Amino acid sequence: MEQNDSKGLVIFIHGFMGNTRLFDSFSGLVRQHGYITESLLLPGHGGSSKEFSSSTFEQWQGHVDAEILRASEGAANILLVGHSMGGLLALNAASRLSGHVHGVFLIASPFKLAAFSPKANLTRLKYIFYRKTHPVKAAFLENGGIRFSPFVLLHMIKPYFQLRKCMRETRDRLPDISVPVAAVYSLSDELSDVKSLDILRNGLSGVSLEYLLLSDSLHAYFPPHERPALNRTLIDFLQ
Repeated sequence: MEQNDSKGLVIFIHGFMGNTRLFDSFSGLVRQHGYITESLLLPGHGGSSKEFSSSTFEQWQGHVDAEILRASEGAANILLVGHSMGGLLALNAASRLSGHVHGVFLIASPFKLAAFSPKANLTRLKYIFYRKTHPVKAAFLENGGIRFSPFVLLHMIKPYFQLRKCMRETRDRLPDISVPVAAVYSLSDELSDVKSLDILRNGLSGVSLEYLLLSDSLHAYFPPHERPALNRTLIDFLQ
């Protein structure tokens, strides 16, 4: 979304099995504050689970890097906003493309997964019994980037190990990050362990890190009473 006299370009990067719709409200907010926005759809996402199963970390990262390099030809100030795995890809890009990225904002980006904890399993079990109109279930259905099929779990196996590879490489690259970073995590996140914040904080060296710790937000759902704080943190960081 372009506009004249912009303050810079904000590139949104979705997460594992996600899509660009998560950022609809964020991008509107960001444009109100004078920025151009772009939302990337990662390779293997937006289609079938079979297509997703053949996608790799290298493809996801390559797409992000290529879009940043393309955008840098016309934008002097590029900021990245990544949800979940998208934040890891953003950090990797910031370390690989020094001089092209000027800041990274992370939302629930995992350096440690909570996906198999009893709390996470209980949260996901609740989804099954929620109606489609329930705000939590509606958010997860809307933000899903893979069409459902009977083989979806089977098709997740290879990409899951690609996600783990992305987590390892990003963790190793944290000392190379030289731009300001902000992060948002939640104590109730059923996928990204809140200990990821400690790993991020310990891994970054010599750069500014701001963070917001929420209480009730889930991995891809932010309740109305916590959304204003998340929005303020994002805008304050961009400004």
